[in-house]
Amino acid sequence: MKPLIGLTCSLDNGSRCAVNLTYFNALRASGALPVALPYVVTAEEAAEYLEKLDGVLFTGGADIDPAEYGEERHEKCGEICAARDLAEKSYFSALRKIKLPTLGICRGLQSLNVFAGGSLWQDIPSQYGDTTAHSNAEHEIEIAPGTLFARVMGSERIKVNSYHHQGIKRLAPGYVACAHAPDGITEAICAQGRDDFLAVQYHPEMICTHDENAKRIFDWFVGVCAGR
Repeated sequence: MKPLIGLTCSLDNGSRCAVNLTYFNALRASGALPVALPYVVTAEEAAEYLEKLDGVLFTGGADIDPAEYGEERHEKCGEICAARDLAEKSYFSALRKIKLPTLGICRGLQSLNVFAGGSLWQDIPSQYGDTTAHSNAEHEIEIAPGTLFARVMGSERIKVNSYHHQGIKRLAPGYVACAHAPDGITEAICAQGRDDFLAVQYHPEMICTHDENAKRIFDWFVGVCAGR
């Protein structure tokens, strides 16, 4: 039976939930049944949805409100969506009890880090440096040997696409940095003691039709979800 995987949504114009088809297509191609998750306001409500799922994918999208990690908003911080922050925080809180396989992509990596107690660079070029282009670019990443990400990839260095201006500043407790860009920005994380939790800063769903490394992520994730 195909695993049922829930995807978090963006909120367009404050009234329409949306998920890029590339996420659905990537999961379907690896054998899953993807579904869009509705907005919720409590962990209890989120848990009712999670109990019917085999896995969760936290997708990309708008910036997270810096108040979530105790900072004032930087002038270069982009669009934020309080309703999305609350919904994803509710799903994350519910996942602490219902430990479903979890995958994060771009904002998804950032939200999983923030809601676990980490923080972000609100704008990499102005706060961290611009030696590596991260917005609408490609670059290599170095993968830490022995990590979950290294086992999934089967390689120590791969090329990835890059569409972000924020990144992990303080890694949340319980997480392990699995890969880094040439400038040191964290490009993948996993959770200590778990083999079903992974998040990446790049967008494998955009390139998985022609990039074997990107496809491996979805094959791995769907396989883990199917094995529950």
